[in-house]
Amino acid sequence: MISVQGWQQADLRLAAAYRPDLEPLVLASGDGDFSLLAVNHPGPVLVVSDRPAGRLRAAGTVVDLVIDGTVPLRRWLDEVAG
Repeated sequence: MISVQGWQQADLRLAAAYRPDLEPLVLASGDGDFSLLAVNHPGPVLVVSDRPAGRLRAAGTVVDLVIDGTVPLRRWLDEVAG
């Protein structure tokens, strides 16, 4: 477990822990701070957010659970699990 205080420190720790690979990347955030990771990720990307930053929309599939429900989320998970 990593312990940090404040969202900026948490963002830095998460970004530092990221390793690009072909595995799926799921971001449960619309924060544009992670858009470069998502856009350049070599594997499939899912963004779960009600208001994702513009660059995150270009990174992969975007699901708003409130509006879209869980069906698109389950479909994406089934597709990447293959």
